[in-house]
Amino acid sequence: MKINLLRTFTILVVLFSMTIVQSCRKSPCEVANCNGACVNGTCICEDGYTGPDCSIPPDLCLNLNCNNGACLLGACICDDGYDGTDCSIIIRNSFIGIYDVAEVCTNNPTVTVNYVSEISASAQGAEYITINNIYNLGELPDIEPDDATVLASVSNTGEEYAVVIDMQTFSSSVLSIYQVSGSGTYDATTDEITVNYSITNTTLPATDPNYMDSCTQIYTPQ
Repeated sequence: MKINLLRTFTILVVLFSMTIVQSCRKSPCEVANCNGACVNGTCICEDGYTGPDCSIPPDLCLNLNCNNGACLLGACICDDGYDGTDCSIIIRNSFIGIYDVAEVCTNNPTVTVNYVSEISASAQGAEYITINNIYNLGELPDIEPDDATVLASVSNTGEEYAVVIDMQTFSSSVLSIYQVSGSGTYDATTDEITVNYSITNTTLPATDPNYMDSCTQIYTPQ
């Protein structure tokens, strides 16, 4: 009888030990870093982590409002035309206004031409502006400043605000013989805009000295 009791006791001890081992193996605390504290085989998560083993990282975008953009890993990625940590800055607002323009062109490099140009918001999208009176063509007979208007895009290059004029003809048919393209930057310290562009008269042969002119403009806000 004593032998049977001893055998029974031994079997119970073995079964109990196996149960403890299995329980420990299933415990998240035994197989993973809890990113928190392990209490009685259960992970107590900290710092926003979730899941049975606290392996699910916190949602870094949960309380971040990106306004005109999307959140990625806790940082706002702004839509075109917007800037700022929460994408609330409209880039083109730094460009919009009426400017005194000082322009020097390669076809007459000793002369600085001074005139007025207006930069406005475009309906094409938040990243677009219009610039009128390019090349001071509004001074020509029967030509208005708005006839010499180009569409440009603005962006944040990571170091500064930039403006790009893709190759295009003027919006007015009376100046459709010209093609314009260029680029520039905005100086946040002075609010001045510098633009380098070229203008081509497509009715002239490429050998004609007036076929193309390259100009540098300094826009100073009035």
